[in-house]
Amino acid sequence: SGKSTIGAEMIVDLVAAGRRVGVTANGHRVIGSLLDKVVAAGARRGVPIRVGQKPGSRGESCTCTAARELPTNESVRDALAGSQVDVVGGTTWLYMDLQSTDGKSGSANTDQPKLTYWGIAPRIGYIIPMGDKLSFWPRAGVEYHSVSSSDGSVSITQFAVEVEAMLVISPWNHFGFAVGPTADIPISGKQTISSVSVDSSMLQVGLSAGMLGHF
Repeated sequence: SGKSTIGAEMIVDLVAAGRRVGVTANGHRVIGSLLDKVVAAGARRGVPIRVGQKPGSRGESCTCTAARELPTNESVRDALAGSQVDVVGGTTWLYMDLQSTDGKSGSANTDQPKLTYWGIAPRIGYIIPMGDKLSFWPRAGVEYHSVSSSDGSVSITQFAVEVEAMLVISPWNHFGFAVGPTADIPISGKQTISSVSVDSSMLQVGLSAGMLGHF
């Protein structure tokens, strides 16, 4: 659905603005894939990106082909402190260790702004009975999402149309389970990073599930 492509472009914007970026996920292959896209996006836009990655244990190598291997948490910390890398990829265990070490040294990490997310998504729909315990519930609506940083350097907004095609299973009266595909079709969007604004929107397709009750 384009999330990694948009993410790579945002990371390049942050590096171009003089920021250092940490990339994390549960798997090293996912991290490496995003780092590869960051390097490619930087090369296309003329922004040099110095990438480091802490690979997995047991002699594994980096999953990003262009990454500098940082085998230990100490080497990651030294590379960041010496401004030798712009982007570092590692699993959540890496960042938990770095945070723990910073706390032991008594220094406060003040250069990481907090992100605030909010959104609104009103929808309308109509339930079409297909049997005693089965119904079809098409729904549609509009939604607005906003993400902003506490220091005002990052702002992302999007206005989209949302459509859903839910199948409702009602094993008991007045209670049911709903599951079905959903799509957010962007109408407009904008991202602002370090006072640089560009039009940006993202198509999202997924699966939604939940429970419902009616009286």
